[in-house]
Amino acid sequence: MSQVDLVAYWSAVDVPYKPFYAFEEILATFGDAPGSPASLLAAFERVTKAVTGSEVIAMRPIAEELRLQYKEAFSRRPPTALTRCT
Repeated sequence: MSQVDLVAYWSAVDVPYKPFYAFEEILATFGDAPGSPASLLAAFERVTKAVTGSEVIAMRPIAEELRLQYKEAFSRRPPTALTRCT
């Protein structure tokens, strides 16, 4: 690959660090709304496109209501009551 091609490739498959995902058990599939180019989901779609030779370019859409249900199911909640260790 030429230098220009290498830069284009590595720019396309760069996966950004998103602190939210470092501390949560939510997949970007459910945590990110589709269509945002700066999201973790979009980054993984670009990696998938590169790995599959453009055979797969994006995640198949899921209903927004279902996406939000999964996001809520895996969201961390604050403790409801303090417990005492003995």
